[in-house]
Amino acid sequence: MFEIGIVDYGMGNLRSVYSALEAIGATPVICQEAQDLSQVDKIILPGVGAIGDCIQNLKNRGFVEVLNHQVLEQGKPI
Repeated sequence: MFEIGIVDYGMGNLRSVYSALEAIGATPVICQEAQDLSQVDKIILPGVGAIGDCIQNLKNRGFVEVLNHQVLEQGKPI
């Protein structure tokens, strides 16, 4: 089974996503640091309605560059 990283950028309901992944037999991993994304097979970026705040939090926590590398360059599913 795949390890699926859930990006923790300070927003979104991570517990619900985590529980849903467990319910389908996946192995969820909450990624609190950008470098954690290299250790998982797939990535979930939980969304919320306030996209401006989301983007700012992703930038502040160093996720943007790593997400671009993992998804755009490495082809990791998101």
